[in-house]
Amino acid sequence: NGQLINYKTRLLKEKKFFQAKEAEPIMYNLDRLQGQKEIIVCEGEFDSLSWEVAGYKNHTSVNQGAPNENDANVDKKLECITNCYNVFEEAENIYLAVDTDNNGIRLQKELIRRFGAEKCKIVDFKECKDANEYLIKYGAFELSQLLKEAKDVKIEGIFTLEDSFDSMMNGFKNGLERGTTTYIDDVDLAWKWRKGEVNLWTGYQNEGKSLFLNQLSLIKAWFDKDKFAVFSPENMPMDDFYNDLIEMLVGKTSDNFYGKLQMSEIEYLNASSFINRHFFLIYPDFDFKLDTIFEKVKFLVRKQGIEHLIIDPYNTIEHLMKAGEREDLYISRFMAKLKRFAVENEITIHLVAHQNTARPNDKDGGRYYKPNLNNIKGGGTFADKADNVLFVWRPNRALDFRCTKVVFGSQKIKKQKLVARPMDIDNIDFDFKTNRYLFSGQTPFKRIDEQRGIQQNKEDFKEEPKIITATPNEAFGIEFNTNDEIPF
Repeated sequence: NGQLINYKTRLLKEKKFFQAKEAEPIMYNLDRLQGQKEIIVCEGEFDSLSWEVAGYKNHTSVNQGAPNENDANVDKKLECITNCYNVFEEAENIYLAVDTDNNGIRLQKELIRRFGAEKCKIVDFKECKDANEYLIKYGAFELSQLLKEAKDVKIEGIFTLEDSFDSMMNGFKNGLERGTTTYIDDVDLAWKWRKGEVNLWTGYQNEGKSLFLNQLSLIKAWFDKDKFAVFSPENMPMDDFYNDLIEMLVGKTSDNFYGKLQMSEIEYLNASSFINRHFFLIYPDFDFKLDTIFEKVKFLVRKQGIEHLIIDPYNTIEHLMKAGEREDLYISRFMAKLKRFAVENEITIHLVAHQNTARPNDKDGGRYYKPNLNNIKGGGTFADKADNVLFVWRPNRALDFRCTKVVFGSQKIKKQKLVARPMDIDNIDFDFKTNRYLFSGQTPFKRIDEQRGIQQNKEDFKEEPKIITATPNEAFGIEFNTNDEIPF
């Protein structure tokens, strides 16, 4: 109101500022902000005056610059806003034109919090640090144009097409991200791998759904070099889980009980080396909560670049239902967390869930009913929230436990144009000797067996097998920096 409240001095030869002692903190250029519907807020007076050069009078600056990015409390440093809040309350649009360094970002967030995101617009100085640098480099007219280009504050959880337009345009020009092959033609008809999706694997107990998923994972790891994180307490101890993978990869037993049928030590070492690089078991020390598992997976995404997470089965998770929460509502919330995690980390997630108790179908000679997406323990909410629902079924198990016939199928495929169509694949048998599934009597490992035969002549283990006395990490050539965080 025309009264002198405070003054500020800047040295000519160096960047030092001084204010009048014990003066009331106020916003710079306050009188000219009265009644303005639009206000430009800067971090310093030089930036504020840059807008003056560009033809604007409604510019201002905080009086002590930006708070430090690590300041626990900024109220004292931003007291100038508190003392002048009425001009911002009356304004309809507030342009935040602060510096682009970390302190400026901290100031920007605080201004948004105090003025309200709906009022604020963000001025982007592109490669420049602030308004003054932009003015010097491009001139007053170009600086003035930045207000026209200012963007609304991004509200967390609210998106527009613009937020994903780059990705959409890439898909338009180069094709959408499609499901990738399982390297088994028959399986590809019913399902393929696609990042960002949650796949629900179901079936009756001990009918091979985990083994089938592990075989597809092993083939994917071999041909595409993908890496897997596996949370599977039911497959503990670790020796059993890894030996199953080794036997599947080699096609022979690892147990010397079977004498000459046992694989050679060189085959065991080569397979161990490969699996060690591609499969990471998660077995937390303290709890099996989903957030704890996610913490380990995030580490593996950063450190190892894993592309897939297997949770086997659902009932081994330590579930945190709210007091009085219905099970179906909890499952809906649980599946939503899986989906979000898959999308944010660009991985596939595979959740194994059992069917309810098997019942014989009298109309089909006493065979168990085919697994159904609505018969999963816990209810149909699993299928509702999953992207894809897959099953593994031994149709003759109730009649002849020794029968090796297997049916794999998909009962829900959310993105059928990009993945596959729901259908049954019934030409599958399981070969106990090789620990492998066969399709029309043929092993999908044929190409792998041929490549492994070539590699065994060229790769690490050329000499006669020797007993390993080194640690597994030393034997497989893995080095960990002692400063690396290894949370499990």
